[in-house]
Amino acid sequence: MSDIKYNNDFLEHYTKNKISPVRQNIVSLENHFLVRKALYRTLGLLPANFNGKRILEVGPGSGYNSLYFASLEPSQLVLLEPNPVGVTHINNLFETYKMHSEKVVIENLVLEEYSSAEPYDIVICEGLLPGMRDKQAFLDKLGSLLKPDGVLIVTTSDEVSMFFEIIRYFIAQKLTEHVSTFEEKIEILVNSFGSHLDTLKGFGRLKEDWCADSLLGNAVYNYDISMKDCMNYLGNKFYFYNSSPSVLTDYIWFKQQELDPIKYNEKFSEQFELIHHNFFHYQAILPERDPEKNRQLEIHCAGLLEAMRKHFHEGQPDTNVLNELKNIHENLLNLSPVIDDSLKELIQILEGKKYSPELISKSFPAFASSFGKGQQYVSFVKNRETI
Repeated sequence: MSDIKYNNDFLEHYTKNKISPVRQNIVSLENHFLVRKALYRTLGLLPANFNGKRILEVGPGSGYNSLYFASLEPSQLVLLEPNPVGVTHINNLFETYKMHSEKVVIENLVLEEYSSAEPYDIVICEGLLPGMRDKQAFLDKLGSLLKPDGVLIVTTSDEVSMFFEIIRYFIAQKLTEHVSTFEEKIEILVNSFGSHLDTLKGFGRLKEDWCADSLLGNAVYNYDISMKDCMNYLGNKFYFYNSSPSVLTDYIWFKQQELDPIKYNEKFSEQFELIHHNFFHYQAILPERDPEKNRQLEIHCAGLLEAMRKHFHEGQPDTNVLNELKNIHENLLNLSPVIDDSLKELIQILEGKKYSPELISKSFPAFASSFGKGQQYVSFVKNRETI
């Protein structure tokens, strides 16, 4: 891997600490495959859509999800993983499950360095896009590797859907500000937030990996791409296809559909503006509301993230983080008890500076069980007319 300036804060964090914190605890490979099958069915892709096709996965991490693609017998599966530790994990995993074959190619490259003489039928990039600083250039590169009418799958995460991870990141820095070693930080964070992860049904990652991935490094400051933003980045090159969670609907008769991707995607963007608050807390599914209220929510969540950055990197007071937290609480007030209770507890933590592993782990149950929609999986179809 050449010495280029990474455009990826995840990768800088991983290579600096020699980690690939995306391992999964697979008790049953069959069940793992069923979960992945259900995900891609929601995105509009069945196993037959992968069989015999050329597939590129960018940033497969340690390769746990790549096993599913390999099992579907594509004509070629290229795994583009820039992290050397991840490449080692992929090779070991594929060896363990006997998935190595001449059809599987593992490349230790960053996307910027990669080219292909033949475009792909499906390009997949999960969990990586939100960590990129130049999302437009990254999406353009992904799209250039895809055939006309091919399918692009990415994940999106923004300041609203990632709010609870963002505020945990803030607390994590307070908990570990006087700790020097990476290993000690991970131990403190697992002790503090492990009980939070226990509240999530279906959580399958190693706790130490989740803490290393979500609560350390600088990728958190790039969580600024929503599903709507992604549609805007892709412009007239891609049609929105499906998403998980599947939250956008289309009642238009097929003979009256817009043929231009921008106009076609517009109705989905408008719907998103009405429901963006439903990405804030995964347990609160609420009616549509005034999009202006959601725009204000976006502004305050982004403001909290920026106040956090300025506190840790420019020495500005953390009271600005607390002020934005109160603005968010006011914006969402009385919409849902789970939201109200969790935000009240967070205000208590920040006002009282209650930054101890014991308190964070056990004393704030509403906050402990609060997570947002996190990342959303979104599929797009490449517009043939723009080639």
